[in-house]
Amino acid sequence: MAHDSLFGKVAVDALNLRASPGGVVLAVLSHGTDLEIINRMGDWLQVTGGGLSGFVKSEFVKVKPPSVEKASSSRTGRVNVHLLNLRAEPGGSVIGGFPEGTVVEVYNEEDGWLSVTGNGLSGYVKSEYVSLREGNVIPPLENQEECAALRLAGNEAFTPDGKRFAKKFKEGFFGYGSTDIDSFVRNNRDRFAGTPDSLLRVLRAVSENEGKYEAINTWDNAFLSFGIFQWTSGAGSEAGELPAVVQRLHKAYPHTFETCFGRYGLAAVGVTNRPGSAPVGYFSLNGVLLAAGEAKSALRSLQWAYRFWSAGHDDNVREVQTLHALERIKLFYHLDRCRIRGFYVDDYISSECGVALLLDQHVNRPGHVPATLAKAVEAVSGEIDTAHPGSWGDDEEGLLLKKYLELRNRTSMTDSQSRADKILRKAEAGFISNRRSSFVL
Repeated sequence: MAHDSLFGKVAVDALNLRASPGGVVLAVLSHGTDLEIINRMGDWLQVTGGGLSGFVKSEFVKVKPPSVEKASSSRTGRVNVHLLNLRAEPGGSVIGGFPEGTVVEVYNEEDGWLSVTGNGLSGYVKSEYVSLREGNVIPPLENQEECAALRLAGNEAFTPDGKRFAKKFKEGFFGYGSTDIDSFVRNNRDRFAGTPDSLLRVLRAVSENEGKYEAINTWDNAFLSFGIFQWTSGAGSEAGELPAVVQRLHKAYPHTFETCFGRYGLAAVGVTNRPGSAPVGYFSLNGVLLAAGEAKSALRSLQWAYRFWSAGHDDNVREVQTLHALERIKLFYHLDRCRIRGFYVDDYISSECGVALLLDQHVNRPGHVPATLAKAVEAVSGEIDTAHPGSWGDDEEGLLLKKYLELRNRTSMTDSQSRADKILRKAEAGFISNRRSSFVL
């Protein structure tokens, strides 16, 4: 929650409340609905109102400063039970929940119930399960001994037990990690029962171009990148995919989430999942939305680099990373909106090597898939029968991939040729197949 809160009212007859700026509509707010403004993101406001939280266009809200009395009497609290139900009204239906340690903003207390906002949700909770504190600020939930034991020696960062895990660079830190998908999947195949070996091989081939499970980067314009696909918190004020990964961990393994992130006040909020697009959202830290660049800068710290690096060593976190990465192929491989000349991408490309090359581009430049492939299909239409890809063999797909890589190298994709070379070497070594129809989804 921002320290100098603003309040306002809906100034139009009906105002869409969205899950994220420009995202899906959660509800429609009526004229005069009271709103509390949590954060401003360009033309969008993050608000709570009518028992809901989300984003609205600022031009449709009449903003007013909070009264002195309200500002001086606000309180914050921390949930002191394992999971606290959030209700639509005192004693009403459950609309969500807060894990232990969640910081909430408290607006009112009556008959044993608190009106609260936390993790992007608003409603009522039993007062006995919230430890209250007067004033607007709760100190960040830190392990002070852990933070004090982290050490910088020149540009090298060391863990409390003396292991080097990252290097200082510009405004943040980076570290490559040490555990790759290949070793983890081989030793934990039971965690991926039902997942085809072919799909896992493709993922393992592509991951070499991104990172290992513990890989972290807090120095560039995305503020925080993590894991085998280097998911980010979002460049500038944009939403990022890393909050979606953390949210997935929270749902699958709540105790692991709490150990790795929740106890430090980190939460994923406003995560949206549109068909054909990777899920994206934002982080909040001790109840404050990290949307604008200035707020996200908190994630550049040595402490957060260390926490994500540490989380990357947990097998549950590694499993969630792997499962999340596996779903990336579904965003382009057999999707109606990605058709080329009426055919699906999988009609043209069906070898493990070819799929790996497409996935590699999608991870680095998702907006380029399948546009680059479509240009390649057009370019080879005079050499092979592009009207009947079902009749193709290895040679036809190979010719298309050769043209595709030529065109891919002309795009803004980072290190396109060197990334492709690593995948092609995997095919030469027999780790993935370049035979048509070898890929199994």
